[in-house]
Amino acid sequence: MAPIISIENIADYVDQKVTIRGWLYHSTRKGKLMFLRLRDGSGMTQGVAFRPEVGDDLFETLKRLGQETSLIVTGTVRENNRAPGLPKGYEIGVESIEVLQNVADYPITPKEHGV
Repeated sequence: MAPIISIENIADYVDQKVTIRGWLYHSTRKGKLMFLRLRDGSGMTQGVAFRPEVGDDLFETLKRLGQETSLIVTGTVRENNRAPGLPKGYEIGVESIEVLQNVADYPITPKEHGV
């Protein structure tokens, strides 16, 4: 079983499988890749889900998650200088995600027209 860690300690777990409990701050899809900005009470990190590795069912679920959805994410920590977050430079290669509660419409999400 992967240890449950706080994001602030992610640098101590490079190349190790970990579990993070937190919220989805933002997600972006680029073809077969899904970038998830994850946060907990200690910081932010990026999760990267690659469709062929996580499977079609999980990838489709990820596409429907709303901002501030509660998640348990398990995956392997990697160094990546381009990865955003605090601490910067680390990401999680997503292997599994458990959705605790999906937030369909976060009440203060910016609208398309910017207001």
